[in-house]
Amino acid sequence: MKYIAQFIIMFVLLVGFHTPIFAKSDLTIKRAQQVLLQLGYNPGPADGIWGKKTATAIKKFQQAKGFTTSGKLDGHTLVALGLHPPKKTDIRQLLPQQPAVKLRSKPKALNKADITELIRNKGFHHPDDYAAVGLSPTVIGTLVHNYESKILHGDTIIIDRATGLIWQKRPAAFVPGKEVRQFVKEMNTIHYAGLSQWRLPTIEELASLLASSDQEINFIDPIFDMPYWFCLSADTVTGEAAPSVWAVFFEDGYVMHRPANDDFDILLVHSGPK
Repeated sequence: MKYIAQFIIMFVLLVGFHTPIFAKSDLTIKRAQQVLLQLGYNPGPADGIWGKKTATAIKKFQQAKGFTTSGKLDGHTLVALGLHPPKKTDIRQLLPQQPAVKLRSKPKALNKADITELIRNKGFHHPDDYAAVGLSPTVIGTLVHNYESKILHGDTIIIDRATGLIWQKRPAAFVPGKEVRQFVKEMNTIHYAGLSQWRLPTIEELASLLASSDQEINFIDPIFDMPYWFCLSADTVTGEAAPSVWAVFFEDGYVMHRPANDDFDILLVHSGPK
């Protein structure tokens, strides 16, 4: 009898402990279920309880929107369902003055000679001697940045008052080339730092971040989190048999072209007020 009583007590405790976790009604889940029902998806009853039907309905909704089909109520899915008002930042308060240096923002197809000319004419640093592949040799630039780090809506950005550009502080690591467009879309959907219109930088914008270093490594200002792989630009390469893009390898300090289907670190940029 003693062991039976202990078993009953343990059973009651376990059931009493676990039931609220799985059966608890959640207002956010309920609202999501209601919206999904209105849109013609089938999340099951709008009872606020998470289940397989709800996860499946969310996956179908995400697929229709072109999102990653995680089946989870992540930030961009909540925004798309109208349940998570996007954060907004007044960009004119961030950059009230016109920048001293204007950099090209529209993507372009460039060859190796264009890159060499770009680095020299814009006064960029190009620390590594990569002349062996036809790119610019070591160049000590004259461009001086004016960086400021800010946290907006929980997201950290770097403002460059010299160029009028706003950057993400931390790059996304090893994003497959075929998923880059989706990544950019998601960052704009969730209004990273309260801003939309994030985009890939041109190689002109990205290469402007190259800096000198006393340690002969990590050629980007330490205000940024260090990218450890090739950082992707929006510019393509002319004269290559396979589709290629221009990128910057900040660890060693040079511009280089890479296959477009490679993996890349992604450091998005915002043009600031127009």
